[in-house]
Amino acid sequence: MSTTVRSRAHRSWPRWRTAACVAARAVIHSRRGRIAVLAAGIACIVSPTHAERPATTASATPQQDGATAEPVGDLTLRKALALALERSPEIQSFSWEVRARDARVLQAGLRPNPELRAEGENLGGSGDRRGFEETETTILLSQLIELGGKRGKRERLAALGSALATWDYEAKRLHVLSETSKAFVQTLAAQERVALAAELERLATDGVRAVGTQIEAGGASPVESTRARVVLGRAGLERQRAERELVAVRSTLAATWGSTRPTFARVVGDLGELRPPPALDDLAARLEKSPDVARWETELEERRAALSLEKAGGLPDVRLGAGGRHFSDNGDNALVVELTVPLPVFNRNQGAIGEAEHRLAKARSEQASAYAAAQAALSTAASRLAAAYEQANGLRTNVLPQAKASLEGVLDAYRKGLFRMVDVLDAQRTLFDLRSDYLTALESYHVLAAEVERLTGTQELPSDTERGAP
Repeated sequence: MSTTVRSRAHRSWPRWRTAACVAARAVIHSRRGRIAVLAAGIACIVSPTHAERPATTASATPQQDGATAEPVGDLTLRKALALALERSPEIQSFSWEVRARDARVLQAGLRPNPELRAEGENLGGSGDRRGFEETETTILLSQLIELGGKRGKRERLAALGSALATWDYEAKRLHVLSETSKAFVQTLAAQERVALAAELERLATDGVRAVGTQIEAGGASPVESTRARVVLGRAGLERQRAERELVAVRSTLAATWGSTRPTFARVVGDLGELRPPPALDDLAARLEKSPDVARWETELEERRAALSLEKAGGLPDVRLGAGGRHFSDNGDNALVVELTVPLPVFNRNQGAIGEAEHRLAKARSEQASAYAAAQAALSTAASRLAAAYEQANGLRTNVLPQAKASLEGVLDAYRKGLFRMVDVLDAQRTLFDLRSDYLTALESYHVLAAEVERLTGTQELPSDTERGAP
């Protein structure tokens, strides 16, 4: 399943909606005008989630060339993922581990170095052996010969360790991609919450003014003014909270590529795009491709290779040497041959062999545990993904249209003098809460989609076409 957040090019805030909001704040002098205020304000609250607001003023710093430059202006999901892949400190640390394991493979395949030994006998003795006249000098070159295929087995063990490091690198890469996607979605949702809270605050301000005008005309009680101001105060607090949350998630997103301070102006994307999630059985079939699961086959091979190497360690290696010896008393020379064979009487490497066998058995249990944990995590994430999809789709197709119609009905009743202004404000508040619930459901859907992709090992860098990159 590909990532479902689709970044798209910047689209300006629709003109009709901007004009409606301006008119809602300007016309407050008559009962008909107050109704126009609230009717036009509906356009501000029920605006589509994917319609993007005008960008905030960005830094004047020019965009640097090269992939390593800090992002400025609009940030797409594709750009965020590319930055994380290239600059994430976590990925970089794992890439060094892969290189270290490759170097270990090289070292494991090297033969033992030969040894050169020089030996002098009968030096500085007494009697006939006084001085150096009776000296015997031996020069010997020896080589350790590994038996049982130890070098090849050691090299295979190191190669499997390198393969494990590659699996761990791939798992970390998917983790970083997933966390970046989640942070991007959370930042996009936080931007929408700030815009939504700001619209509600502006509508609450217009409501306070409308109530004040109605009180001056004798058509409302001063108590309604107090209630309207309470609604305004609450809206202001929610806007402040949304703005603080946006600052926090922006920093979290920038940290995914190792930056300590976000320099981009905003993220751009479409949270409103929903696709039915795949069935759990289809997702479970992809689970074996996940690095967290697939690595265990290599882990078992490594443990088997370690056991084979330890068994070979029970076979002693021999050392073969050859050289010459010089006799100083008569000037003769002789050939010297040396053969050293350890006798496996006490130490046959039985302890190390037992340890390797136990570690192999442990790896089998760990493999079963890892697969069960991955299945449980996938089942939980998939269930929550399906629930988030159903909630978001239900809110969009059923609940939100009804709430909008309800607000329009309250406005019509207010027009006829059947409802008070505070009733209209309550209806607006209900619609805002539903819009907030819808945004939360969309955020959960895309965050869980990224988690499912990580668990199944299907996270991929989006193409420009898929992401609508500008």
